Amino acid sequence: MITLALVTLAIVAIGIWGLKLGIDFSGGTIIEYNLVGKPETKDVETKLQGTDKKIAKIIVAGDTYSLYFEPLKDTERDAIEAQIIKAYPSSKRVAVETISSSVGVDQSKSALLSILFASIGIIIFLTISFKKVTAPFKSWEFGVSAVLALLHDAIIVLGAFAILGHYFGAEIDLLFITAILTVIGFSVHDTIVVFDRIRENVIKYGSLDYKTVVNNSLVETLARSINLTVTTLLVLLALFVLGPESLRWFLAALIIGMFSGTYSSIFVASQILILFQPIKEKLKTLKIFKGKKKEK
Repeated sequence: MITLALVTLAIVAIGIWGLKLGIDFSGGTIIEYNLVGKPETKDVETKLQGTDKKIAKIIVAGDTYSLYFEPLKDTERDAIEAQIIKAYPSSKRVAVETISSSVGVDQSKSALLSILFASIGIIIFLTISFKKVTAPFKSWEFGVSAVLALLHDAIIVLGAFAILGHYFGAEIDLLFITAILTVIGFSVHDTIVVFDRIRENVIKYGSLDYKTVVNNSLVETLARSINLTVTTLLVLLALFVLGPESLRWFLAALIIGMFSGTYSSIFVASQILILFQPIKEKLKTLKIFKGKKKEK
């Protein structure tokens, strides 16, 4: 019920507010400057308030400041440069880059294809790796369950960013795509650890009820899953609080995804694996019933 509520909330949030696309996807202009003295990003934003164009974000790498804007005309770009030179006389423009919105569309397609191919690969890999698992489980069920769990994680993160984008201006950019792919990798890794213990216990305690086997496997791997998540989150939270502003939403996506990935390996993937069993029994019953009816 919790999973259903979270997924429903995420889908509703995406449907109502959508995702706030960054310049990487919507298109825009990036101007890079060398600013001596390493001024604060808020100071740079304040100095440019005289122009009509608002800075979407600023990424700092050493003395190089990358200023992201919506698509700029030549006159608008010249006005911004004049303001920068006035505020920072020793500044020097390094580069100007214009990103087309079509590039963002291509990048989105590439990200979706990556997730699709990764999902197919996971199903094939787990089907082969778990081929020795005993009844009532089938090896392909592990692959499908893992993929459904990672899709759950992706939807939760997307839904969270639909809410964060609406209320706090969080944008979807290339770093966000990187975070999603990282979360998927983490989720699958954690799920496989649980599934591997289920496989071992099914072979070891074949006479036990399959629900009991799954439950025991979850209990045995619970401490490991929690310890891994907590230690990872400590690093991410430290970076979120103390790290650069440009990585703030990237780290937020990772933090949400780590929570979701640990949750899904315990409460989603394993439960889907269990749900396959009564469904298979029901299908067998229907086949037997139809067979008898045909004989008459």
